[in-house]
Amino acid sequence: MTLITLANFDLLILLILLKCLLPPIILLITGLFPPPDQVITTGGKNILLRNFYERAEEKLRQKRAASEHVMPEHGCKQARVSTS
Repeated sequence: MTLITLANFDLLILLILLKCLLPPIILLITGLFPPPDQVITTGGKNILLRNFYERAEEKLRQKRAASEHVMPEHGCKQARVSTS
């Protein structure tokens, strides 16, 4: 069983960070990135705008136009027929 002290813990965190950061650094140094015309990029702003417009369209779809509301023939109040 290995005892993890604060110094060992810091070293462990450092190794984990290096393991995560090393591959992109190596790719950057060796130039293994694909040409820019083969990379698909989307800006965060575009994604937010697309989401905003999709939600707005969903809200509009939920509401029906006034012409689509079908009124029943006797849907409103009718006058009573007096029997006297």
